[in-house]
Amino acid sequence: MVPLILLTIDIASLYFLYLGIARFVLSYVYNFLLTFSAYRIVRNIRHEYLKAALSQDIAYFDLGEGGSIAAQATSNGRLIQGGISEKLGLTFQGLAAFVTAFIVAFVTHWKLTLITLCIAPATISVMAVVGFLEAGYETKILEVHAQGNAFAEGVLASAQTVHAFGMRERLVAKFDEYLCQADRWGKKISPLLGLLFSAEYTIIYMGFGLAFWQGVRMLARGEIDSPGDIFTVIMSVVIGSLQITMLAPYSIEFTRATTAASQLFKLIDRKSEIDPFDQEGDKPLDIAGLVELESVTFSYPTRPGITVLDNFSLTVPAGKVTALVVSGVPRTVPRELLSSPRFN
Repeated sequence: MVPLILLTIDIASLYFLYLGIARFVLSYVYNFLLTFSAYRIVRNIRHEYLKAALSQDIAYFDLGEGGSIAAQATSNGRLIQGGISEKLGLTFQGLAAFVTAFIVAFVTHWKLTLITLCIAPATISVMAVVGFLEAGYETKILEVHAQGNAFAEGVLASAQTVHAFGMRERLVAKFDEYLCQADRWGKKISPLLGLLFSAEYTIIYMGFGLAFWQGVRMLARGEIDSPGDIFTVIMSVVIGSLQITMLAPYSIEFTRATTAASQLFKLIDRKSEIDPFDQEGDKPLDIAGLVELESVTFSYPTRPGITVLDNFSLTVPAGKVTALVVSGVPRTVPRELLSSPRFN
């Protein structure tokens, strides 16, 4: 009898060894492939984002709608990469464990499992509501950060002008307004995350209490044959519920990745009126070099009331050098400086 038990233990131990080796190989493969795919996807998104930015007309940048292109490509790309790398594999792994655990629970005792099945829908509902609200706040934060980064880039690019007009304190205060605005939106996320994690564990422990209460009553009525069935169902529900709970931090990463991607694709999907990458249109067969402008009227989008060119005509002969001298404030000066009394 003892040798048979030892043989059974040896075989079971080998199974655990084989499972450990298989887990090592499969975990390495899926982590490698997901991380590799995440880098490739983010690289392609950043490439298309920069190409879309370069295809926009000057008015898009003058109006300040896009924020800081470089900062968004870097920070938003990092958020997307964090949402589609190994966390995606862990999410599928958790969902598989959740489904398997409840299958075991249903096979053991379907009626008791149905009683405790309310844990999963309640937890998923809380995650969905919190994720929806957080996505809106994350969008606002990314928009404010994009505007703040664009403002900082403009200030640093015109550092000489800033020092010349003594606008340091005013511009720092303006940048601090962006930070405070983002902080206000961020403070609204904190209660949501507190609600998410506290509600999850509350739902789980209430479900455990319900399972024990109903399980003992069903055992007393003879609906359950063995106390072991109660613990099998409860442990299966515990494992499945904990897997859902472990997905909560990943759902936050997915929300941030989705929000970041929407900000990038907003520019990628925007069609410019003047696209330099567009190959359509008429192409001259012969180029003589003669350039003529007839009755051109132009004003900048940021100052539509000020006409820069009024019924302007110009002829530039081929082979001649023609210079245009434009007087005014450099285009790199931030708008805050343009509205300063020192410029008026």
